Amino acid sequence: MEMKRKRGRPRKKPLVNSEKEEKLTCSSSHRRQPEFFTLFHSDWSSRQLKLPKNFTREFGESIKETSTIKDLTGKAWLVSVEKTEDGVFFIGEGWEDFINYHSLKDGYFLIFIYDEGDSSFTVKIFSTTACKKSVPMAIVQIKRRDHLRYKY
Repeated sequence: MEMKRKRGRPRKKPLVNSEKEEKLTCSSSHRRQPEFFTLFHSDWSSRQLKLPKNFTREFGESIKETSTIKDLTGKAWLVSVEKTEDGVFFIGEGWEDFINYHSLKDGYFLIFIYDEGDSSFTVKIFSTTACKKSVPMAIVQIKRRDHLRYKY
């Protein structure tokens, strides 16, 4: 008696263990800088920001005690970095000044791009509308006309 071939999708081959377990990491290829994201919440982010464990496990040694945080306009803040058993944190006046300058609110989405060479972070800020937050601007009068100027 000859067995007939069943119709339908062919069976998938079982995955090998190394294919099943994908290593979660914040590392980068040679062309991209490492990055991580966090949600801003005033209860725990307004005085300090804890960097993700996977990120600090891989890059914690290269982060200096004083690092620079830059926004997309290039404006920079010097931020103290505290390394404890609980993790690595941005703390101090520089971090608080950054928050106040950008008027960060609960639910804002922050993407940090790390430059190992000078231990600096460039930050992209997205508001609760899921759109990139605009750069703070000031209205100034020049020759009796209002003009918008970026706050630097």
